[in-house]
Amino acid sequence: MTKQLKRCGRWTITITLALMFSIVWSGNSTHARERIISFDSTVVIESDGSLTVTERIEVVAEGDQIKRGIYRDFPTVYAGPLGLHQRVGFEVVSIKRDGRSEPWFTENQENGVRVYIGDADRLLNTGRHVYELTYRTDRQIAFFDDFDELNWNVTGNGWNFVIEQATGRIVLPEGAEAIQATAYTGYFGSDDTDASIQLGSRAASATTTRPLQSGEGLTLAVSWPKGYVSQPSALAGLASDNIGVLIVLGGFLGLATFYGIAWHRVGRDPRKGTIIARFEGPGGLSPVATGYVWNAGFNSAFGDNEAFAAALVSLGTKGLITIEGERGNFTLTRSGEGNHPPSPGEQIIMDNFFGPWGQSKTLTRTYDSEVKSTVRELIDEVKREYRQIYHRNNRGVWLLGILVALITGLAGLALEAGAGALLFFLFFGVFAVVFGVAAWALLGALLRTVLKALRGNSALIPGSVVGLVVVGLFAAPAIFITLQTVTLVSAPMVMGLVGLVALVVSFSHLLKAPTAVGREALDHIEGYRLYLSVAETDRLDMMAGEPDMTPDLFEHHLAYAMALGVAEAWEEKFEALAPDEVKAGYHPRWRRDTEGHSSYRGMTSSIGGALSSTVSSAAKAPSSSSSSSSGGGGSSGGGGGGGGGGGW
Repeated sequence: MTKQLKRCGRWTITITLALMFSIVWSGNSTHARERIISFDSTVVIESDGSLTVTERIEVVAEGDQIKRGIYRDFPTVYAGPLGLHQRVGFEVVSIKRDGRSEPWFTENQENGVRVYIGDADRLLNTGRHVYELTYRTDRQIAFFDDFDELNWNVTGNGWNFVIEQATGRIVLPEGAEAIQATAYTGYFGSDDTDASIQLGSRAASATTTRPLQSGEGLTLAVSWPKGYVSQPSALAGLASDNIGVLIVLGGFLGLATFYGIAWHRVGRDPRKGTIIARFEGPGGLSPVATGYVWNAGFNSAFGDNEAFAAALVSLGTKGLITIEGERGNFTLTRSGEGNHPPSPGEQIIMDNFFGPWGQSKTLTRTYDSEVKSTVRELIDEVKREYRQIYHRNNRGVWLLGILVALITGLAGLALEAGAGALLFFLFFGVFAVVFGVAAWALLGALLRTVLKALRGNSALIPGSVVGLVVVGLFAAPAIFITLQTVTLVSAPMVMGLVGLVALVVSFSHLLKAPTAVGREALDHIEGYRLYLSVAETDRLDMMAGEPDMTPDLFEHHLAYAMALGVAEAWEEKFEALAPDEVKAGYHPRWRRDTEGHSSYRGMTSSIGGALSSTVSSAAKAPSSSSSSSSGGGGSSGGGGGGGGGGGW
């Protein structure tokens, strides 16, 4: 009896599991039966080239994908010649379900329109439903020398369902007879012809001979004699399709003209004079001011920290301070009145570092707010004193050009990609600009270090690699925006936008120009720089009258050589020209290393590089966080129409 009960229990469990599996399988099978039973499309060609399309789509809905209805995608933007866009019209005439009007709404897609058919607040009854969609479109006809043609993607290749049978019918204008018709089936690009074709007096039709799987479609191409459809102007159509590109192109030409005229009037450099060797810098200019004039400002070639280091060396050679230490630790000490007065900028350092209560200042690689503020005051003082005397940057003219570029660029994007895309560009563009500018500034600051690393300074390689990675991270948002722009707009639009940016960037430099006084100063500085940097083996007759090399002469010009980027050459020149007994007895009183030793050898590297690096670290605040065709050669999915659809 017990065995029989156990046997009955096992059978009960087996039967129960079988029934449950059957129910689940039945449910999945039911969902899998959602499909399109028939897709019938009729296209009527009008004499003006417009099309009226009626699509009758019979579906089986089971509440899986088709819950409220179906949607239909229709492309309206195609690739035209020269990478431009070609747009077609799309207007819904009527939509019915099972013979009655059905609610619908549209949604713009990247390259077209999606029509949602159904009520968002009402679920659809399961079973068969017949949808009838009628719409108008235009600019779909291709005009050749001997015939006209409509290459129509009947179903589109974007459906999520099996289409058991599809039929496409094209009705020609009154009096026209079809010359030839071809049908293609399969996935996009397929040249299969699994369809039967019928030619009538004014029509051609094709019916598939096998079911179309998800992603497969039917395309029908028909040609007829010319003269039955009016041919529009291709150039006018192309222009109307690409108004945004024309605006950007016009903005580019206008901006180029504006900047060109502005450059001709205010941006051209005065004629360069004859360059001769000069044994002194321009009168009245301190070393920092000389570097500022020569480099047309403080930039990657002559930055704030290099300027501050040159000012400290100038104070040292004037006998006002001593500089003791090396490798990131320096002590500055007031040493007396000196033999020359400090410049206004150098006086700021004396007042801030050596006030009435202090005679020394220590510089380390640790952040020091006093160092930061003093560097800033020095730079501001030099800019205030010399900004408009030697150079004019014509910043107002340049900013006006930026405004023109911004307006035309945004207008072009709005017309090309739509308001939604414009909001995308505005929202993310702010981040791209901020991070792009930061990346550009970082790259400028890093460039000299990278170049030194490439020239063989292996100690700088790790820092250069890390710096370039940081630059890449900051540049990523700008790169992302650029890539998104390429996908949303045409290639000519991208080229136009790049052209606007190139103009703005180029003229930010071209519009800067020295004044007449600045041109004379630059000629003088170039001759002075020639004197400081020319090697003994390259000395020319124009060096006639060159003063004898002495320690006082070397120190007098050292800060200027640092500001002009020729400090190492000036040290080599002293080594080559100074008598041996002079060099042997020369020990700078204002410069000592950590052991108290004083020597001119290696001074430019220990002072110029190490001191400016220390100033950079001391002046930098720590981070706040850790960080187809009808004649053949076509394919499925070719021509106009197309798209696809699904359930929602």
